[in-house]
Amino acid sequence: MEKDVLKLSYFKLLIDKRCVNKNDFTQPVVKKVLTIDGKTVRCDLECGGQYLWLVGEYGMSLPHSDEVVNIDNNELVANPRTPNLVELRNQWFAIYYFPTETLYMTRGAKGFVMRFLSNLTKNSVEICNIYKDKDEFLKTLEKVKEVRFIEEENLFTHSDSLFSELKDACGLGNPKQINVRIGFDYVTKTAGFVKWLNSSVDDHQQGKLKHLAVAGLCREHDELVESTFNINHLEQALVCRCKKNLNGTFNPDDVKCELLAKLQGEG
Repeated sequence: MEKDVLKLSYFKLLIDKRCVNKNDFTQPVVKKVLTIDGKTVRCDLECGGQYLWLVGEYGMSLPHSDEVVNIDNNELVANPRTPNLVELRNQWFAIYYFPTETLYMTRGAKGFVMRFLSNLTKNSVEICNIYKDKDEFLKTLEKVKEVRFIEEENLFTHSDSLFSELKDACGLGNPKQINVRIGFDYVTKTAGFVKWLNSSVDDHQQGKLKHLAVAGLCREHDELVESTFNINHLEQALVCRCKKNLNGTFNPDDVKCELLAKLQGEG
């Protein structure tokens, strides 16, 4: 049987305005049935060593027909499903990988994941878009929330001003790495910031910066959305191939194994 393709786009997941950690989940396995946007959803969560695995199956009780067709003989028969029963015929998948602090989700899963995790943790949940293309990010960016970058001592940064200013600052000699995290109160993007980001991307390409990320608000479809530019993300999506069962759905365990193999470098 030919395998079907599952594509999971990547996002930044924040709980209570910070990155997720395992302490947010007191139970290693959770199973719940919720009503989200008029849909009945069965949500499963598994908190593993390096990952947070989320699966959803959902459907609606209406519309409902009193009769259905038996495709074996094309005859109309009474519908065995009553209007108060729901077939969970649709699926979504999401996996959060702790080592990279990245959330991967199938299309349409965002609202379900946010409501499920908010219900589970009793905290605010944000799912932010991640940009890899600097020009696309700058085109939509309106306000800056945070800037992060990492410098490591090498031939390019040996005489850098940050390393010069922190020379023997702790009485332990020159630092080998400087990890900078600067917070802003959603400051409006300026020409000076655009110039700085363009220069910083060049520095990253020349080996002066090991990591570079910017968080802020981007305008998408006439709404301001929490978004992140992360230069270290290499792939636009996580893709895996799995076989569907006779009911036309994926086996969640098969999907999880394929995704973990990809994330851990085995696929």
